[in-house]
Amino acid sequence: MQYNKISNLTGLPQSNKLSILTLNNNHIFDANHLSNVLRPFSDSLNSLSLSFNHLSAIPDLSFLSQLNAYDFSNNQISDPNSGAGSEIVSSADFSYNLLQSVPVIYRSLKSVTIMLLPHNLIHRLQDTDIPYWVVNLDLEYNLITELTDTSFPANSSLLFLTLDNNPIKSISSLAFKNLHSLESLTMQDTKLTRLPLTLAHLTSISYISLSYNPELVCTCLEKGVGKIAPYVDMSGMCGIVSIYNFLVELSPGCPQM
Repeated sequence: MQYNKISNLTGLPQSNKLSILTLNNNHIFDANHLSNVLRPFSDSLNSLSLSFNHLSAIPDLSFLSQLNAYDFSNNQISDPNSGAGSEIVSSADFSYNLLQSVPVIYRSLKSVTIMLLPHNLIHRLQDTDIPYWVVNLDLEYNLITELTDTSFPANSSLLFLTLDNNPIKSISSLAFKNLHSLESLTMQDTKLTRLPLTLAHLTSISYISLSYNPELVCTCLEKGVGKIAPYVDMSGMCGIVSIYNFLVELSPGCPQM
């Protein structure tokens, strides 16, 4: 039922055995209507795809006891407090929407370990936004300008963090203090002007990309970050010098702070 002009779903087949429903590229806009018409499939539906529609809110799908994956990418979802889901859901995609903050529905999706939120309008990040069980957080192409001491939860399980193409200007010196398990960090194309001191807290990190940050400057004030550099595949430049070379070869010559 893809690539139609469907907005009303009352004509769905009434079989209670429906397990996969794909409604991409239609004109569906009413989240309440969607919830109501899906109730006959509460014990059978396990996959729902509604990419490229006109939803402005996340529907209540908590009654779908077998649903383990849904795709709401490329809609117009702007209400972060809408919707409900069940703990059995393992995949939820909200990329390419109009969300200004992380949707609260993630707090109830205890089997979802990957948060897909690229290409939204999210402008701030709080520790309560990220459930402790999430291991992969994708927030590229949002509007985040700052990372603070309380941007990540104390018991974080994050392994992969993607923050590319955000206008990040400020990162506190303790912003990453809770990311003890983080293995991969990308912050390409931001507004950073200084190498974040908080990188020194990433004791499990193996890959960092700070490429395409043309205003980034490295000074002796960032010497402390050098302790992780020998163990990390690191990309990015400080002017004409690579960040890796600065930290490994040049920063040891800095005076003791």
